[in-house]
Amino acid sequence: MSNNNIVSVQPDVSAYNGKDYAPNAFQMDVSNLEESENSFDDWLRLHTSRDVVSFTNEVLEYLAETTQAFRAVFFVQTRDNHKKFEATACYGVSDSVLYLKTVTLNEGIIGEVAATKKAKIFNNLPKNALTIDFVSVGVSTACVLVLPVLFNNTVYGVVELYYFRVMTAQEQKRIKRLINVLGATLQGILDYRKNKILLEQSDEHREQILAQKDEMEQTIEKLFDTQVELEKQKKRTEIAFNNFKSTNKRLMESIKYAKSVQKALLPDPLRLNTLFSESFVVYQPKDVVSGDFYWFSKADFTQAPPEPFILAVIDCTGHGVPGGFMSMVGNALLHEIVNIKQIIEPALILTMLHRGIRDVLRQESSTNHDGMEATICQFLPKNEQEYDVIFAGAKHQLYYFKDDKMLKVSGDRKFLGGGNLQLPHLTFENHTFSLKKGEVLYLSTDGLVDTCNPQRRKYGTKRWESIVKGCYQKPLSTQKHIIIKDVLNFKQDGEQRDDITCISVRV
Repeated sequence: MSNNNIVSVQPDVSAYNGKDYAPNAFQMDVSNLEESENSFDDWLRLHTSRDVVSFTNEVLEYLAETTQAFRAVFFVQTRDNHKKFEATACYGVSDSVLYLKTVTLNEGIIGEVAATKKAKIFNNLPKNALTIDFVSVGVSTACVLVLPVLFNNTVYGVVELYYFRVMTAQEQKRIKRLINVLGATLQGILDYRKNKILLEQSDEHREQILAQKDEMEQTIEKLFDTQVELEKQKKRTEIAFNNFKSTNKRLMESIKYAKSVQKALLPDPLRLNTLFSESFVVYQPKDVVSGDFYWFSKADFTQAPPEPFILAVIDCTGHGVPGGFMSMVGNALLHEIVNIKQIIEPALILTMLHRGIRDVLRQESSTNHDGMEATICQFLPKNEQEYDVIFAGAKHQLYYFKDDKMLKVSGDRKFLGGGNLQLPHLTFENHTFSLKKGEVLYLSTDGLVDTCNPQRRKYGTKRWESIVKGCYQKPLSTQKHIIIKDVLNFKQDGEQRDDITCISVRV
């Protein structure tokens, strides 16, 4: 049997030298043991201490002297956990040599006794199983008693007693009786300890509650002051909000009126169908009013037929109200350049438009940098089956299909207006090509290809070109729905970052 499975005190085997000992020298005088049993209650009443450590030390000393134990250890239920036991007292040995100072139920011999509520007795131990250095002689321990301290079938402690000699059954029985007497007293001391702790905690809690009460009263006063201030602020906010609603209502009415004015300035898209076999116009402002606009006019002031037709798609700086004002400036300038000054060459129209923006916005003497990107096309009927087209662009391009092949024509990389970011005078290049009957042409601002999806990816030029290649032979009314549907499917809940304008005509 292993020493570790028998006792909680580490055996000292270093001093054992093989010498025998005389067990009769340690014989217990049991003649007064019966009297001790009867008087233990009286002794407890005289020596009971409210302190657990003092009480268990006194009890161990009494038991050791009464029963002639040479060592003893007292384990008591801990204050926080009734399933744990801690060594509160040692007799004849230092607590530093204990294997475990705290044990749980079923942990080692102590834990087993506490769990089963039954004593463990190791009597007539083999020689040298546990040896003690006693007066420089190795003396073997003959008996170890591990006894539960019970009251009302509850274990409140465990006592461990060591003897040099074998204990008779009668002696074991009488020692158990002594231990049994301890149960009620130990339970009372532990209850006192628990109540004392609860009382101390209660006092602490009471002080905390009083402190919290003061803090709460101060907080309530602050909250009351805050509530008064919030009521005042609420009234100020309501007044400000009502003023804001009134101002916003007037502003929205003004913007809606501006929208109606802008819409009135835009030419009727159906007029395109009087000049071409088919057409569509997609016009989608980002806000209520738009910085994009389209413009067309028949140059009926020319002396000789056929009369040329001017078509323009313009993207002004900004969107919303600022862009809307710029679009009105651009619309007025185009009317003046084409219909009053009778200039019909696209490149020259762009030059004049550039000059006009700078003059109207006084960009020569201000820090204003606003401007426009533009597409200007002149359509001149060559015969009933063909049109000559002259195109000039400012940072714009157009697409057309010739013999079932998509062609792209890019304008100049110059910006109209622009303040000191541009030269005061700009010239542009004309691009000339022809369209036969049935061939189609597309103009658009960059708002369409800049449309973003929820992942902030742009619709892009490649996708635009791909969707047009796939449907250019279909009727333009069908193409319009295909293009709009594809853009919306791509955009989903994404942001429309700019105004969108797209125009297509079929000769």
